[in-house]
Amino acid sequence: MEKQVTLRSIAYIGILAYHALTNASQWESAYNGIDYTAMYNFIIDSFPSGSDRLRELLAWWTRQVFGAVSQGNVAGVTTAQRSLQLLNGQ
Repeated sequence: MEKQVTLRSIAYIGILAYHALTNASQWESAYNGIDYTAMYNFIIDSFPSGSDRLRELLAWWTRQVFGAVSQGNVAGVTTAQRSLQLLNGQ
């Protein structure tokens, strides 16, 4: 199974991050005039399906979360190993 970040996971994490930055004492569907469902849908709707922008965003986040292996790197080089290789090459 290929590990990939999805747009829905990005939207969900965005909502969680927003909520964490508030001073709300408990989870509710809206806070301080911000409806979390509407915010989630706004994030999803901001990236048209199949657009280059969406593909680039998902590819970038997939590399950040899962590293180079998830991008079809059969050699099994981890992100940390690849970073070290790049630093040594400078």
